[in-house]
Amino acid sequence: MTERICAVRNETVDALLGVMRSFIELLTVVDEGPRWCRHATFMGPHRCESMILGSMTFCLTRAGLCPVPEDAGSVEHSILGLYEAFANLVIHDIGQPVKGEGDHRGCNPQEYLVEQMKEVLARMRSPLREGDREQLDAQAKRLYVP
Repeated sequence: MTERICAVRNETVDALLGVMRSFIELLTVVDEGPRWCRHATFMGPHRCESMILGSMTFCLTRAGLCPVPEDAGSVEHSILGLYEAFANLVIHDIGQPVKGEGDHRGCNPQEYLVEQMKEVLARMRSPLREGDREQLDAQAKRLYVP
């Protein structure tokens, strides 16, 4: 039972880390690839992505998650703790730097990242099988002292 719980935890933590790693890769893409910024132009400035990446890096560093760990085994957070650390990132955007130019508030990825992580949690396998639940219930009855 313990092995299954650990396996499900590691799968889920790896998937949550993958959301963050994939997004960071998207922000650091060379100009040949698609850009996150809705107002980006080919070979144009990366101010928007730089602001997002910088604020994410700052928050991830404060949470002890920068660079984003490569594997679940090096993450000390629980699944919930990791989700909360990622969901509570304070991500800044450049807004509308010049009146009449593009408004970059729509480029802020906060909602996107939270939705991606919610999808990971929705796909998370149950760490317990029916037989495990029965075993835990029986053990709880044995240990219960009124």
